[in-house]
Amino acid sequence: MSLQPIVPTVIARSPFLQDAIPDLGSNTRPIVVAQLTGIWKDSRDTAVIEAVALKLIRDIDIATRIYDMQTGYIYLNYAHVGQSVFGEGRRKQWLKEMSRKYDPEGIFQHCVPGGFKLF
Repeated sequence: MSLQPIVPTVIARSPFLQDAIPDLGSNTRPIVVAQLTGIWKDSRDTAVIEAVALKLIRDIDIATRIYDMQTGYIYLNYAHVGQSVFGEGRRKQWLKEMSRKYDPEGIFQHCVPGGFKLF
């Protein structure tokens, strides 16, 4: 697991982070982006390894909520296919509106394979 801390000074000077992270507000604590990766020799172990990894992700998510450390932001490039990378609420609604405005035919939602979808 790699951990990438982002200190409050960087957050305060980054319009991208302020826009991308829901409910960041006037955060005065560092945030951490965590990436879980692994390799294994036998493909028959994939299901077990994935289950353990997903449990670890859930446990971390629960702990960050308990200790009020959760930002609601999931870094798209590090996300598991089962995670809700767009979140809920106003950020997701805004993304849907932009999709309808700039991609009214839904090409990126329906015709481009892979990736996370809004709809």
